[in-house]
Amino acid sequence: MAFSGLGADELFGGYANFRRVHRLSPLLRASALIPAAGRQAMARRLTPLFPRRYRDRIMSLSVNSGRPLDMAIELKRFIAPDVLASLGMDAACLGLTPDYLPAEVNDYFDDVGNDPFRAVSRVETYLYMGNTLLRDSDTMSMAHGVELRVPFIGRLVLEEIGRIPGHLHIGARTEVKHLLRSSLVGVLPDHVLRRPKTGFTLPVGDWMFGGFRESCEMAVAALEHIPFLRQDAVQEVWRGFIAGRQHTYWMKPMLLIALGNYVANARATAT
Repeated sequence: MAFSGLGADELFGGYANFRRVHRLSPLLRASALIPAAGRQAMARRLTPLFPRRYRDRIMSLSVNSGRPLDMAIELKRFIAPDVLASLGMDAACLGLTPDYLPAEVNDYFDDVGNDPFRAVSRVETYLYMGNTLLRDSDTMSMAHGVELRVPFIGRLVLEEIGRIPGHLHIGARTEVKHLLRSSLVGVLPDHVLRRPKTGFTLPVGDWMFGGFRESCEMAVAALEHIPFLRQDAVQEVWRGFIAGRQHTYWMKPMLLIALGNYVANARATAT
């Protein structure tokens, strides 16, 4: 059996998006007084001042309402709605909202209001952790015969933490997971409580461009068997990654590669 800290970042504010939404939301709400066309025009003038990898996001944010929930969803998005539409996936035909989300997810956001912290927490918890991180953790642990326990997302913890206003989580200082750290003063050593958050990265983009490039291109080619996908748009996503991989987040083409591998495996099994 093993214990996992899954859920601590989502519930207590361990991600950078908590700070981003807190800081940017008031600015975007104020700019929403300007017509969308005007905001887009200003964004086009400003984007050359930023690295290329951020320009698409800046353009998307320029027409964002600035509501904490809208911002939290936008910042978590890997592929923009206009790109999904260009790939041939129409939100209305799929029975989804214009944000490409099922309508029932709105139930998770009923009490978010204008609380930036709560908005990000709900998006991270229900739109990512719940259907991705938990699933991956369960699959990988059971594949090795490990029973994984996730105490931070027990029902009672979720309900209690979910009632706490966002400003109490943020605190007067800028440390991440402020409330969790404060609750453990005297329980854990100071050097543990002061330890900065450390993530980990894998050179996935380099692998996709290097040793795994051929298999990635085979997966992209397998998408030809999905009739509703526009193949020119699929190829454009992949070619864009190859042409400017230092400026394109690898997750964007990886989503198509994962789908292509699934299709290829399903066809092989069927035959």
